[in-house]
Amino acid sequence: MPGFSFTIHEEDFIESWAVRSGGLFPARSCRYDLVVANPPYFKIRADSRIASVARAFGAQGRTNIYSLMMAAAAHLLNAEGEMVFIVPRSFCNGFYFARFRRQLLGSLSLERAHVFASRRAAFRADDVLQENVIVWLAKRSQSEFVVVSSSEGVADLAKAHSKSFVSTDVISDRLAIQLPTSDSDKAVLRKVGAWPHRLRSLGLEISTGPIVAYRSTEWLEQDRGDYPLLLLDNVRLMQIDWPRKNGKPQYVRRCTAAERWLVPNANYVLLRRFSAKEDPRRLQAAALLTKQFETDWLGLENHLNFIHRPGGELSEDEALGLAAVLNSGLLDSYFRIINGNTQVNATDIRTLPLPSLHVIGGVGSAVRGGADWQATVNEGLARACGKITREASSV
Repeated sequence: MPGFSFTIHEEDFIESWAVRSGGLFPARSCRYDLVVANPPYFKIRADSRIASVARAFGAQGRTNIYSLMMAAAAHLLNAEGEMVFIVPRSFCNGFYFARFRRQLLGSLSLERAHVFASRRAAFRADDVLQENVIVWLAKRSQSEFVVVSSSEGVADLAKAHSKSFVSTDVISDRLAIQLPTSDSDKAVLRKVGAWPHRLRSLGLEISTGPIVAYRSTEWLEQDRGDYPLLLLDNVRLMQIDWPRKNGKPQYVRRCTAAERWLVPNANYVLLRRFSAKEDPRRLQAAALLTKQFETDWLGLENHLNFIHRPGGELSEDEALGLAAVLNSGLLDSYFRIINGNTQVNATDIRTLPLPSLHVIGGVGSAVRGGADWQATVNEGLARACGKITREASSV
């Protein structure tokens, strides 16, 4: 290219940014018009030199190297400068990156985002299991529109589908970045986003199973024991599959060491914290009912989350109904649009919009009576969406 020249610097980007003593950044006033980056992805050890450099420059809370590099690049841009990064989608949502998003979107406009729908296709040769996005940001006030495109991976980039969205459909009032790619995605966001409740407004809470299997081997058993142990493999859509002959422990042996890690036998909703590679469903839940086990205590492993009512107990209808709602195609689609994590964290579920307990209990009652759960939940949620729409239009 005529007139183009380049220089390669073998330096640590973060340390060079912080110190500004030559090389990449020869002066503290050094600014750039364009940054294009494919940063590494790894968590920063709290006692590492990079972490100490980050803290010295006010970057506390950004504990993944890619987000720290994005923050540094944003700081180095001229007014109207632009940056393009290919990074994991995980920064777009959730409490972990909330401070980072607030700072990033406080000074930059999200102009475009490209979603790789497959976790594997973009970096198949590198064995990367992440949902990745390419984001294009500019140092100016947020633009009115954001263009979102999508492809399975790199091979079909030429056939990528693009659509322009009003920025408020992409950047929520909580400064979460949600990435719809179609009108149907936009409709899902608006339908589910209109639901009035969260777990806590329903008087419910979600916790992570307290048993860490590899730390508890001395009191876990495969074939017999005193209390049931439920693992990720035991939870399927609307079904508890226990015990399983899969070579994994299925029981907890009664002993003093185990007592503090057990939970009372009660009605819960169990939710898998991890989805399998390229799994068509991100949310997979089942109701665990007290009557399923003739014991006072249960073991729940930490690859599961469980929803419960503090100071009380879910009714059977509430447990069955909530499991069905979480398994619904509508809520699964919503979760995929707003969330690119490979895990389903408790914090993500706490912020998930939900219909009223009346709707949830009605779905559960029908399921308990033998109705098909998918048809029942679709009908119940359709009525809930219609009711909310009518109420909103009458205000």
